[in-house]
Amino acid sequence: MFGDDIKDAITSNVLRTAGYPKAMTVLMCIFVAIIPLTKIPLNLRPLITTADVLAGTHESHSHEHNHGNQAATRRAALVTQITRFVIRTGVVLVLLLISIVFPAFDSVCAFLGAALCTLISIILPISFYLKLFWKDVSRREAAVLWLILAVFSVFGTVGTIWTFLPKDLVGA
Repeated sequence: MFGDDIKDAITSNVLRTAGYPKAMTVLMCIFVAIIPLTKIPLNLRPLITTADVLAGTHESHSHEHNHGNQAATRRAALVTQITRFVIRTGVVLVLLLISIVFPAFDSVCAFLGAALCTLISIILPISFYLKLFWKDVSRREAAVLWLILAVFSVFGTVGTIWTFLPKDLVGA
């Protein structure tokens, strides 16, 4: 069984099949419940780090020393911690909103894969490389990088649009 045919067949069969120890059923339920909790930090870490850097609250920024008095340093540290808490809470709430808008897990994965992973893993690193080293990049390398940017921008856009289309329209 592959793709949409799997759904909950494996866990459902283990839970309904007679002869399994009761402890196995309890463990299976616990493990299935843990899966979403482990995916949240994996999906959000790049987004939280990016938001922290943009807000100036990333660890590398927080190690800078304030040469003023201790009260100002403590106040700045408190503001940084509050900002980081707000960022983390906001990013989790955005993911929660996405999961409510897209109740099917495969749609959320498709959206995250198409939009965010393409952007974070391919488009942004190449863009930053070109921005930082544009003087040192040969014409041939620049052409290849721009081609990769164009192709994956199209792939990411098409994949993102595809996740918003109704399943019956795309044959899923």
